[in-house]
Amino acid sequence: MLLNNRVEIAVAGSGKTWGICEEVVNKINNNSQKKILLVTYTNKGIESLKKTYMKQNFGVLHERIIFKTWYQFLLSEFIKPYQKFITNKINYIRSFDFSKQYGYINFKARGNISHYINKSGDVLSNFASELCVDLNEKSDGKVINRLEEIYSDIYIDEVQDLSGEDFKILDLLFQSKLSIKCVGDYKQSTYTTHNTKKNKRITGINILTYFKQLEKEKVIQLKYNLYTKRFGEEICHFANSIFLDDTQKMLPGQGCDVVAENMGIYIIAKKDLEKYYNFYHPQVLKYDIKTSTDNYNSLNFGQCKGMTFDRIIIYPNNVFKDFLVKNKEIKSKTKYYVAVTRSRFSIAFVFDEIFENDNFKKENIKIGDNCINVSKYIANS
Repeated sequence: MLLNNRVEIAVAGSGKTWGICEEVVNKINNNSQKKILLVTYTNKGIESLKKTYMKQNFGVLHERIIFKTWYQFLLSEFIKPYQKFITNKINYIRSFDFSKQYGYINFKARGNISHYINKSGDVLSNFASELCVDLNEKSDGKVINRLEEIYSDIYIDEVQDLSGEDFKILDLLFQSKLSIKCVGDYKQSTYTTHNTKKNKRITGINILTYFKQLEKEKVIQLKYNLYTKRFGEEICHFANSIFLDDTQKMLPGQGCDVVAENMGIYIIAKKDLEKYYNFYHPQVLKYDIKTSTDNYNSLNFGQCKGMTFDRIIIYPNNVFKDFLVKNKEIKSKTKYYVAVTRSRFSIAFVFDEIFENDNFKKENIKIGDNCINVSKYIANS
């Protein structure tokens, strides 16, 4: 099999979106008249891809570059063109029904129209990828054949968000004549496309297992981009400590040699927070709505995925406090990893009082005209 299938595991801040768009800009000017499709999970991801592409193409979106969310991809490219193989009608399916993602038990047998589609003609989101796989089978491969006629390349960003029978769709794409490139970071698998028990052993943080097997079978080329351009060694070291046993350690790359005052990771006392906040205007982050941020405007860890800030403040929940104070392992690591990889210069954790341990040592730092006591992370500890 020709290895026109590539998967890149790219760490936070490695420039994966820029890299995808740079490759597409170069390729669209040299390929045939076929289109190139860029797919990612969220609308926010699509906007990021479009903006990045336009920065590299004189502010213009090329007419043969198509951007779709994962669900738009399934609906427009798999389901609607070949819906008659399930519905016996041409224009029966409308959109998706996301209301039954949690707690819904599907008693309808697979292959039955009501297994996939509600009475209003909307596809049940948890069974959309099943429908796509079945439509391709029932149409004798026409779904994939059609994609081969329209597109030369398909790029899938944030591939770690896929779940369930999405992996069967990937398998179909990998077996096609299309050039497929998937990019993502299993350490940032905070979302999944749908709620399912299928393929749990290769979903989210475990997706690397799936790709390693495909590499072994010579279905894909697997590449690692471990160099971040967002921040320096100290934040790299701290982020790596969340995934302490993982062998793919993040490293500072080119562009990480920027020098700013008070760079690094700090514990800051609440009494000094106002001085720090008013001077630096950092972004405040919290795990979820249950964590108080003392009326500072904030984002949840999941919301900040894909964002970059100069400086952040984190109000740690009890899990994060145990990690910082007692060096206790975090079990569900991905949201915490996402949070600590957002900042270019500094991360400040808010506590009632500062403290010292094997990882943090007290020191005095200057904030504008003020000096405050903090505990600073020791990266080589």
